[in-house]
Amino acid sequence: MTAVSNTSANIVCGACGTQNGPDNQFCSGCGEGLWEKCQGCGVKTVIGQKFCNKCGADLSSYISNRLQAQREALDRCRTLAGDGRLKDAWRLAESLSKPHDYRFKELAAEAQELFDQFKGEMEHWETEVGKLPEKVAKLVKRYKYKRVVDLLEPVPSSLMTDELSAELQNCQRSVQLGKTAKSAFRQALAEKDWPTAIGELSQVLEIYPDDSKYSGLLGKIRGRVVKRAKKLKAAGKFTDALQVLDSIPPNYREEAENAECGQLEELIHLRKLVAIAPFCIPFIGSVLDKLSKLTPEDRKCQQLAEKFAKTRTKRVEKSYQLYQPWREARAGVLETAIVPATLPASILGSRPSCLSKAGSCFWTAYGLALHGLGIGPTESAFKKETKGGLFGLGRKQQVPEVCWGFDIGDSAIKALRVSLRDGQPH
Repeated sequence: MTAVSNTSANIVCGACGTQNGPDNQFCSGCGEGLWEKCQGCGVKTVIGQKFCNKCGADLSSYISNRLQAQREALDRCRTLAGDGRLKDAWRLAESLSKPHDYRFKELAAEAQELFDQFKGEMEHWETEVGKLPEKVAKLVKRYKYKRVVDLLEPVPSSLMTDELSAELQNCQRSVQLGKTAKSAFRQALAEKDWPTAIGELSQVLEIYPDDSKYSGLLGKIRGRVVKRAKKLKAAGKFTDALQVLDSIPPNYREEAENAECGQLEELIHLRKLVAIAPFCIPFIGSVLDKLSKLTPEDRKCQQLAEKFAKTRTKRVEKSYQLYQPWREARAGVLETAIVPATLPASILGSRPSCLSKAGSCFWTAYGLALHGLGIGPTESAFKKETKGGLFGLGRKQQVPEVCWGFDIGDSAIKALRVSLRDGQPH
């Protein structure tokens, strides 16, 4: 129902169909405006007119574009709400709910519905957000991270506090880490890779300490790991046995397992001493005796002890030699002298936890660094003296706070930096 463009004729209102005089600015039947400006030339034209009677501008296309922009703005409202930006969606819907004229009324009514919906949701969430911190705290305390995620994810981001956002991110991370660890644990379980299984299981229990299912599995898997380590030890594979036991996290180990780790370290060290000593010195005889007592089932050790005892009774053939050579030399004189003094457990009196993952390959470097820090029987050799007073009287000895230990082997150089903090090496 389009009004004629001739301003001398009556104007039909496009909203209600009432006939209006040419001088009317608003419809006498419904109060809607009857005129608008042409976007091309600015001349006043009748609302609903297809073309401008002065410049020929396509007025209907202009209105169609405006209506399309309004529809896109409504879609934008829904997208903002879906992204959690409820306040932004609410403000935009409010601006779209006021129609320019009757042609926009349908879209304006749709915008009003969205505005009312978003307003109701905002009032609901503003009430709920005030209750969430207490609920979340209780769930986190019980390690119910998935329930926290389910509780917080629907909350519009524009209404989330910084504390709740941080808690949501932490719980999402915990849930993801838990899924990854559980999947890796099941895979290791299927492959009967017990050291990997117990490592992944400990990760699960770090996230879910009260999970009775996985807590019950811990004892069973630990038993398998210990059994595997004992088999390796019986086969004389002390380093492999220690690595298997070290797969049990320290906070899940029992005293017997810690003691076994200490004994394996000692066995590895004793075996190393035997390997680098080419002469039948009495000290090596004592080492072999100790090895034989600690590992009575190790046939190789028994054979070495018998060979040493047999060779020791022979007369020294070369006059310049103090002791009879009993095996081919595998180390220099310096290493033969240093290795016995570098077992960290002997220096500190207990096994250093920082080396539980690195294994025995760093022991010599670590032991040398400890000596350099003034811990051990050679401490005086590493202290730095500073001059003081007349003729150097009153000299003070300074112990370094940081020291590097270097173990130069045949295939690699092991370097370790150790520092003193509160009198303890780190």
